Amino acid sequence: MAAAPTPPIYHERQQLSRCAVHAVNNLLGGPVYSARDFDAICEELNPSRWSNPHRSSIPFIGNYDLNVITAALSRASPPHTLRWHDARHALSSLPLSLPPPPPLPPQPPPTPPPTPPPTTTKATGDAPPPTAGAPEPPPPPADVLTGLLVHTSHAGASRLWGLLGATPHWLAVRLVRVAGVWRWVVVDSTAPLRVLRGEVGAGSVHEYVAGVLAGGGHVLVVHRLEGVPP
Repeated sequence: MAAAPTPPIYHERQQLSRCAVHAVNNLLGGPVYSARDFDAICEELNPSRWSNPHRSSIPFIGNYDLNVITAALSRASPPHTLRWHDARHALSSLPLSLPPPPPLPPQPPPTPPPTPPPTTTKATGDAPPPTAGAPEPPPPPADVLTGLLVHTSHAGASRLWGLLGATPHWLAVRLVRVAGVWRWVVVDSTAPLRVLRGEVGAGSVHEYVAGVLAGGGHVLVVHRLEGVPP
């Protein structure tokens, strides 16, 4: 039997200077936020009518900062958290290891032999009702790695403002299961999808992150909080 086809990886393309919106949606795997949503967050963070430090001074352009990204990810379902990687630390402090393959499904237990019906005896009184134990508390929320957000400079991140030289640019590096195997995939709104080759070596996620940091870029680790009540 042929393997099921791999679902396409969500990939938003660049519009104006809205790379922050595209990076968040590409990381979450769908069109969760729009530029209007990010503008609303900017106005919540700073309700000034004249200028807003969290976005471009030109309306509708974008250039959203990290405060807006953090707020948007915290409001996603499930909520997500960000952790900035200190470039002075070794790459070994980053959770770049690929998850292990899923375990094999458990085998069903053998069918037990039928048991004879219990013998009935004369009741001497009503049995007390069973006492219900205290409900078990729900498990605490679990941090599950979603991927990385990368902040770097890009010569052509915006068709409009790229003419002025290198501009700040956000992109996502997702953990994606491809044909049943976990892979790191660079999802950049200005470039085709790029599947990285494992954890170490040429073309690996370690080599990619090392190149980002060597070029003066920044890497943020993103986790989603599974089990958080709505």
